[in-house]
Amino acid sequence: MTTRAFIVSLCFLSYTFVHAQKIILAIDAKQLPPTQSAQNEIYVAGSFNDWQPARKDYRMQKAENGNYFLEIDSLKQGESIAYKFTQGSWRKVEKDKDGKDIPNRTLIVQNQAITYHTIANWDNMTTDPQTVGHVQVLNAAYFMPQLNRTRRVWAYLPPDYFLTQRRYPVIYLQDGQNLFDNTLAFSGEWGIDDTMESLFAGGDPGAIVIGIDNGAQDRLNEYSPWKHPTHGGGEGKAYMEFLVKTLKPHVDSVFRTKADRENTALGGSSMGGLISMYGGMQYQNIFSKLFIFSPSFWFSQEAYTQIEKTGHQFPMKIYLLCGTPEGNGSVVKDMKKMYETLLKNGFSTQSVKFVEKTDGQHSEWFWRREYPEAYKWLFNSHAIATDYSLTDNLPFRLSPTPFTDTLHIAWEKAPEKYGVALFNSFGQNVFFHQYDTQNAVINTQKLDKGVYLLVVDIDDKTFRKKILKL
Repeated sequence: MTTRAFIVSLCFLSYTFVHAQKIILAIDAKQLPPTQSAQNEIYVAGSFNDWQPARKDYRMQKAENGNYFLEIDSLKQGESIAYKFTQGSWRKVEKDKDGKDIPNRTLIVQNQAITYHTIANWDNMTTDPQTVGHVQVLNAAYFMPQLNRTRRVWAYLPPDYFLTQRRYPVIYLQDGQNLFDNTLAFSGEWGIDDTMESLFAGGDPGAIVIGIDNGAQDRLNEYSPWKHPTHGGGEGKAYMEFLVKTLKPHVDSVFRTKADRENTALGGSSMGGLISMYGGMQYQNIFSKLFIFSPSFWFSQEAYTQIEKTGHQFPMKIYLLCGTPEGNGSVVKDMKKMYETLLKNGFSTQSVKFVEKTDGQHSEWFWRREYPEAYKWLFNSHAIATDYSLTDNLPFRLSPTPFTDTLHIAWEKAPEKYGVALFNSFGQNVFFHQYDTQNAVINTQKLDKGVYLLVVDIDDKTFRKKILKL
């Protein structure tokens, strides 16, 4: 997708496009909130740019009359696009006049040259976000047609997502507000972003993580397909239909995912563990890996009878985790019953892992601590060994290794173009450049001493190597 942001003068009001697949999004200066500052940039994030809230090529420019304009081209005639305006962050996204979330704007690409918009308010969250890496709000008010309500949906993207054309596995996790940002969590965060960045720095190929916020007062209802005599429930079937039939297809269309079941995981804790167990069993053709943490199997005996009804249909990997003290021992008791039920209905001890921790609590800190091991087991992930010698699978030669002020990449037969990136031990991208030469020389004088991950990308192939700077 290519875009051109430019200042449009008043004469463009009468401009008519020759090509129908080109549009201009505009904001009348008189239709901005009173709090709008001339120093605040306005961006467009949408289905056409992976919903990135601060891409420079989607920054709107001001005309002399104060109006904002952005031209977007290379769109298809009749294509439906969705978008929102931001001030460079999802924490400063447009809101309604009362400060509440609004649905995505939509537009059918037609012959209309300019579409004007009104922005009623901005979300100006004063607490700095505490996320790491590429964490974004996919949609602040995603419509759930099966439940006729909306929900915020998060997306974490691997560190090299924008540096390669690779596709990634996807993990769908419940209680999205507890996954990435402690300032939004109601009882602490899992630190999924921190963990995924750390795993990647250790050599893991990475995965996309989609977090779906819980519905607050609707949480118990949505997280169980079966009704409890006093606690509600019963909307879980519709909730999982939303995840499988509405959200997953959208995620697969927006991001570069590996959409097959082998690369699709589902998980959650407590009631989130219950609905994930239900969803995984009900949709074994969709999910192959389950994170089931401190599950609330007490909610309904149907959790066990469902296993007997569905049985083992496809190869699965299920990670059952809880702490010994949880619920005065009742959680581990229920989980053991589930483990035995799975084994009696076609699942093997190799495909179901039962993990009981004596110090485990029904709390985010516990699930955060245990998530890395569950991920490694489910995805067969192992960090690359700390070996800085050359390896046979590299189609190029690195020198010197270890390196100091420069790093050389020499090809026997260089591709037409290739990208080279370096990530430090925190998973932060510290270097990236596209080359079209036989050899590449990287100036590394400003890099700190330590371990780095070298990533070389050629079309759909990616090569990784841990290297050391002295």
